[in-house]
Amino acid sequence: MSKIKKCAVCSKSIDNRRPQTKTCSNSCRTRLWRFSNAGPVSLKVVLSKLQYIQLKTEANDLDMMINALVVAKATQSAACSIYS
Repeated sequence: MSKIKKCAVCSKSIDNRRPQTKTCSNSCRTRLWRFSNAGPVSLKVVLSKLQYIQLKTEANDLDMMINALVVAKATQSAACSIYS
């Protein structure tokens, strides 16, 4: 019994394709390529004083710089919603 492969983008099953195939269609292949070749993104974050103090406290507790903590949180959030 062979293992059923799923598309890396939309999770549809990939049947009767080459063994190295990762996506089910050209649109999913393009989406995967754009995600993997994306460049850095600049963000401006506006925080209230309370939010800043909370982030600073959390960063200090984790022994991180505040900008590294914000990037980690943004990256984690983006990863959760990238394929929706």
